[in-house]
Amino acid sequence: MLHMTTTAYTSNAPIIRPRAASQLPAKCALPLNLKELPVLDIPRLQQLVLGNPDILQALKTAFSEDTQKRLQALKALSQESNPTHNQLKQLLHALKGEARSIAATRLGELAYYLEQQAEENNYTALFTHLPLLEEEFFNWQFLMNSTDWQIVLQNIS
Repeated sequence: MLHMTTTAYTSNAPIIRPRAASQLPAKCALPLNLKELPVLDIPRLQQLVLGNPDILQALKTAFSEDTQKRLQALKALSQESNPTHNQLKQLLHALKGEARSIAATRLGELAYYLEQQAEENNYTALFTHLPLLEEEFFNWQFLMNSTDWQIVLQNIS
């Protein structure tokens, strides 16, 4: 099992973080700089919901529920000694697609990278970066919950 460290946030919910990148094997390095990608593509989301806060709320609720279930399932699989390859790929593929469809750019691209790792049977990289999925989901939730969407949705160009 990989060694992880825990960092608590103001919500008192611990977020598990992987070891420092310098301690990880080269085959585990992320090929993309997540911090260069937006957590959320707001102009695209505005177009998707057509300026309707009810549509936005429905998407937010469905995505939150689905993502929490998928992250729990991925975490459970990471604890197994021999995780099911197809199940990992299906969970990551579904997460990637749903994240991309609601403009959660950073989460979608990370899920895509981890799906590729599952395809290549690179479970070390997959499970090393799995906590980043949780962190990016937390970032998405924070942004969604801290934004005044009434104002944002009024400003559709």
